[in-house]
Amino acid sequence: MAVVAAAFSNETDQFALLAFKGQITNDPLQALSSWNDSLHFCKWQGVKCIRRHERVVALNISQMDLKGLLAPHIANLTFLRHINLRGNKFHGSIPQDIGWGIPINITQCSELRRINVGRNSIVGEIPVELSSLPKLTILYLHSNKLVGSIPPFGNISSLTKLWLNQNSLHGSIPVDLCQIPNLKVLQVSENKLSGIITSQLYNLLSMRTFNVMNNLFSGRIPPDIGLTLPNLENLYMAGNQFTGPIPRSLGNASRLEILDLPDNKFINLKGGLPESVANLLTQLAIITMSKNQIFGSIPNGIGNLVSLTELAIDQNLMTGSIPVSIGKLQRLQILDLSRNRFSGSSPYSNGNISLQSELYLC
Repeated sequence: MAVVAAAFSNETDQFALLAFKGQITNDPLQALSSWNDSLHFCKWQGVKCIRRHERVVALNISQMDLKGLLAPHIANLTFLRHINLRGNKFHGSIPQDIGWGIPINITQCSELRRINVGRNSIVGEIPVELSSLPKLTILYLHSNKLVGSIPPFGNISSLTKLWLNQNSLHGSIPVDLCQIPNLKVLQVSENKLSGIITSQLYNLLSMRTFNVMNNLFSGRIPPDIGLTLPNLENLYMAGNQFTGPIPRSLGNASRLEILDLPDNKFINLKGGLPESVANLLTQLAIITMSKNQIFGSIPNGIGNLVSLTELAIDQNLMTGSIPVSIGKLQRLQILDLSRNRFSGSSPYSNGNISLQSELYLC
C-alpha cells in the first residue's frame, strides 16, 4: 500500500507541474523544454525533489521571461517549501488554490518556507489566508500590481523578510506585525499607504531594514528609535509627510549604514544634524535629508563618519559654516549642500579638500 501511495503522490506532483506548464503562453528561453515524459520530473529544470520520497520541495524558475497565468495546481505540490517565480511576466491574481483562499488547501501547502513571485504582473488583493502558513520565513510579493490593504500577518511568527514594495497597496501597516519576533526586513515602499506608524513597530529588536519610503505616512519618529531598534542597518523614510526632529538616539544604532529621510517635513529644534549621529555612527555610508525644514549647522563631528560615501542635505534651512572636518571623509563620492544658508568660504574653494565624484554647494 505504501508503494502505491508513493507512486500516486509522485504522479500528483508530475501532473501539477505539467498543469503549471500548460498555463505558460510564452517561453522564449525554452526554460521548460525539459518538462516532458522523457525525463523524470525531479530532473526538470528548476525542480528540486527530496530523494527519499521523490516529492517536489522547491520550484525555482526565476528570471526566465516566462509569460502566462499562475496556475492553481501548485497547491497539489504538498511537500513544496520554496517557490521562486521572480522576474517573469506572470499575470492574473494569486491562485487561491495554493492555500490562500480555500482552507483545505492551506494545509496542503503548510511546508512552504519561501514564496517569491516578485517582479511580475500579478493583480488583485493579497489573500489574508497567507497568514495560515505556519513555517513561512520569506514572502516576496514586490513589484506587481497588487491592491487593497496589507493583511494581518502577525500569526506567522517565523517570518523574517516581508517585501510588499512597488504595488498599489493602501491603508496602514497592521499593528499585528509587531507580534513577529524575528522580522528583519520590512519593505513596503512605493505604495499608497498612509497614517501614523504605530510606535510598537519600532520595538522589533531584530529589525535590520525598515523601508517605508514614497508613501503617505505622517507623524514623528519615536525619540528612542536608536535604542529600540539596536540592530537597524537601513532606514528609508523618504517621500512621506513625517515631521518633528531627527532623533538623537539614532547615534546608538551602531550598525546603521543608510539614513534616508529626504522629502519630508523634518526639523531639528536644537539645530542641525544631531551631534550624536555625527560622532557615533562609524558604519554610516549614506545620509540623505534633502527637501526638509532642517535648520542649524553641520556638526564638526561629521568628519568622524569615515565610511560616508554620500551626504545630501540640500534644500533645507541650514546655516553656519561648512566644517573643514569634512575633508577627513576619504570615501565621500557625493556631497550636496546646495540651497541652504551657509556662510563663509567653502572648504573646497582653497583646495584643502578633494572629492572623488560630485559636489553641489550652490
